[in-house]
Amino acid sequence: VVRADIKSKVPDYVNADLDINVVLYNHGPNEIATTVALSVFPADIRDDNITEPVIKKIANLRRPFPLEGETSKEIILKPKETRPLKFTVKLNNFKYWSPEEPVLYVLGVKLGDKKNVLDDFYTQFGIREVRVDNANVKLLINSKEVFLRGIARHEVFYGESGIDEYGPARTAADF
Repeated sequence: VVRADIKSKVPDYVNADLDINVVLYNHGPNEIATTVALSVFPADIRDDNITEPVIKKIANLRRPFPLEGETSKEIILKPKETRPLKFTVKLNNFKYWSPEEPVLYVLGVKLGDKKNVLDDFYTQFGIREVRVDNANVKLLINSKEVFLRGIARHEVFYGESGIDEYGPARTAADF
């Protein structure tokens, strides 16, 4: 498994449609006839694993979510063949990701069967809807107005000649 990309669509605020693109590559010299299977798990992120680089270790693998749609495909990969696969599944009763409550999910892609796993790949994702309310000039995440914290600080201004006129001393003086 080379990679998996997830794009979510939320048609009704209760269920999410997940378009999942998986790219496979057979780096071996032999043809492989096998199964590609998808699973979605809740991410179990805690203070002691928040910096864990191995995504599989933050997945609660004992609690896969039920998915609607095609979650496995039988394939034959020729030697040195690269193959993209597309899956569309529905995840029911999901929770949105937000800055205040960053709910994450883990997608697991397995190549093989229950007896012989040839490869597996895990990636994390969140489900959110980002849009602009043009009538009220507002940025919305999950239909809620977002206030972007921070300031826009530009250190070079039109007509100023160079580095002596801006920098940490100028910034401190401006405040």
